Amino acid sequence: MYLYRVTPGFADPPLCTVHELETVYTLDHLANFHEILDLLQAARAKAEREMKRQRETSNRRGRR
Repeated sequence: MYLYRVTPGFADPPLCTVHELETVYTLDHLANFHEILDLLQAARAKAEREMKRQRETSNRRGRR
C-alpha cells in the first residue's frame, strides 16, 4: 500500500523535485513532507464533505 502513496516530488503542486529528495533532504524532511500531504488530503476531504452537505441542504430547501 505504501508504494501507491503520493510522494512529495509527485504531489500537485510538487513540494520538491525527485533530485532534491535524493540529494538534499533527510528522512526527517521526508516525514515532514508526508505529514503535509496528509494534512492537505484531510483538508480536501473535509471541504468535499462540507460542499456535499451544503448541496443536500439547498436541495431540501428547494423541495419545501
